[in-house]
Amino acid sequence: MPPKRSRKRASDGLKPAIGASAQIEKLEGSNKLEPSIRNLVSTLMFTSGDDENPLEENEDFVLDILKNELVMLLKDVVAVHSTKFPLVKLEHILPVLKDQRGIISRFIKYLQNRVEMAKFMKKKTYSSNGTEEDVENDDDYDKNQVVEDEVDPIDDIGEIGGEEGEILKKKSKNVGTVTIEENLLEEVKQAFSVAGLNFKSFQNFVDEPHNEHVRALQIVMVDMTGEEYNRYAEARRISFQDQSPIPYNFSSFDFSSSNKKRKGTISNRQLLLSWLGNPPINGEPAHVFLAFLAKEIVSVIVGAALVERRKMSPAEGGLLHHCYYEEPFRKNKRFRKYGRFLF
Repeated sequence: MPPKRSRKRASDGLKPAIGASAQIEKLEGSNKLEPSIRNLVSTLMFTSGDDENPLEENEDFVLDILKNELVMLLKDVVAVHSTKFPLVKLEHILPVLKDQRGIISRFIKYLQNRVEMAKFMKKKTYSSNGTEEDVENDDDYDKNQVVEDEVDPIDDIGEIGGEEGEILKKKSKNVGTVTIEENLLEEVKQAFSVAGLNFKSFQNFVDEPHNEHVRALQIVMVDMTGEEYNRYAEARRISFQDQSPIPYNFSSFDFSSSNKKRKGTISNRQLLLSWLGNPPINGEPAHVFLAFLAKEIVSVIVGAALVERRKMSPAEGGLLHHCYYEEPFRKNKRFRKYGRFLF
C-alpha cells in the first residue's frame, strides 16, 4: 500500500485554484462515492488481467493509488503554472506528464481510433464535392470484423491511411463535414503545440513495458472459456469516458454545488470528477485525457502485477494474489520514496 504520508497529501487538494478548505471538504465528501467507484475499478481490473472478482485488498490498493496519483497530478499542474491558470487545460497537463511517453502515445492512438469509429458508425462516404451519400454496403469495412485491444474495441485500426485516408482528407476540407472526434483530435494537437511538445514523437513511441503487459494479458484471454470471454468482452466497454455504459445509479448522492440532489444517472466521467472533488478541469480535451489516464493507471497497476506473476509463477492463472501487486511497487524506488509511480 502507498505510505500513509502520501495518502494524506492527496487530500490537500488544489490550493491555488480553489482554496484548500473548499477542496478538502469536496474530497472528504467524495468518499461517499467509493462503493460506486469500486465497482467501476473492479471491472477495469478484470479487463486488465485480474479475476472477475478481484481480492478486496487489491481493490483497496488500486483505488488508493488511483486517487492519489490523479489528485497529486492536478496539484503538480497548478504548482507548475502557479495561479496564472485557474482552470486546468490539456496544454497545462501535458508538460507535467512529458516523461510518461507510453501513456501519452496510447492516448493519441485512442483518439485516432475514436475518429475511425465515428467514420465507421456513420456508414457513409463522401463524393468529391463533399456531399454525403448513404451507403448500404461498404466494401471497405467488414461488419462482422472483431477488433481487440486494451484501450478501445477499435484500437487495432491504427493510423488513417489508404483510400479511407484520402476520403477523410477530402471530407475535412468541406464545411460542416468534420466530425466531433476529428475536431477533438485537432484540439489535442493544438494543445501539444501550445505545450511545446512534438506530437509525432509521442505518436511513434514504442512502449515495451506495455507490450509485455499485452502479451501477459493475451495468455489470460486464451485460458478463458467462451462464457468468460463474453463477459470479458462486455466488460471492456466500461471506462471513465462519457460514452461508456453506465451500470450505476447515484440518485442518493448530492452532485450539485447548491446542495440540491440530482436524481437519475450520471456518466462515469462525472462520477470520476466528483470522486476527485470536482477539480477545475476546462475543455473537452482535458476531460477526455483525465478519464483516459484514470483507466490507464488501473491498467498499469494490474499489468505490472500480471507481468510479475508471469515471472514468478508462469503456470499460475486466475485470481491475482496481493504479493504480485506489492512486488513491482516495492522495487520502484520513486514509489518507495514518494508514494507515487507516474512522476
